[in-house]
Amino acid sequence: MKRIHFLFSMLALAGGLLLTACSDDEGLFFTQDEVIGDILTGKQVRLEGNTLKVYTTEGGSVNVQGASGSITAVSSDERVATARCVNDQLKQVVVQGVKEGSARITVTDAKGQSAAFVVVVTDFENAWIARTVITTGDE
Repeated sequence: MKRIHFLFSMLALAGGLLLTACSDDEGLFFTQDEVIGDILTGKQVRLEGNTLKVYTTEGGSVNVQGASGSITAVSSDERVATARCVNDQLKQVVVQGVKEGSARITVTDAKGQSAAFVVVVTDFENAWIARTVITTGDE
């Protein structure tokens, strides 16, 4: 009987340690709303490759997960991309592309936790120029 009690005590202790070690506290990380066709599912998916791609004529946004309190965001090069924060219930960083290039956006919360992602800005006109190629040859 003592052995069974000891065994159950050890299993409970091991289970408690495993649950403590598996914390959901990952610090700050970035997600985006998943969009399938025109239907917004509301599902949050991690920012792929920790990189946001935008065009010079438009912006994009990422959701900040794991933040405590208000967030701030700083761009490493505001000539390439600017960043502003939305401190509502869902914390977001809104990025506006300025010129072609890349910049690092560093986000910090009220507790001093910080994380960064890269924004790659593509010039809209260069990306969407239609090119016509005419070839001639003998028949």
